[in-house]
Amino acid sequence: MKVRLDVDIYSFTVVIVTTFEEFKKLHKAADKENLFCTSECGQYIYVLVSDEWGDFYNHLFIQCMSHELNHAAMCLLNHIGVNYDYENQEALCYLQDFLMAGFFKAVEKYNTTQKR
Repeated sequence: MKVRLDVDIYSFTVVIVTTFEEFKKLHKAADKENLFCTSECGQYIYVLVSDEWGDFYNHLFIQCMSHELNHAAMCLLNHIGVNYDYENQEALCYLQDFLMAGFFKAVEKYNTTQKR
């Protein structure tokens, strides 16, 4: 699965894929040994969370997705100079929430179209 999330407020795009083959198309230097990773390239952030469990609702998949999208959010905020630390957490938390929600909305849409 491939999901593109435009983060218009920051003029960035996060692309999430769930197979190494999809990730290799986005990141030519990708290492097949890394099944979970986040990479930045200009205004794009590429995220690979391999679907090792065959179920996007498996708690381990969700845990890995949350972890990688936290990296993506930190990468994006760092790139644009938004401070996030213990005293200033909301930008990071809301951005990670936005990315998680966007991914799972795409999963729900995919599941709905597959049932037809």
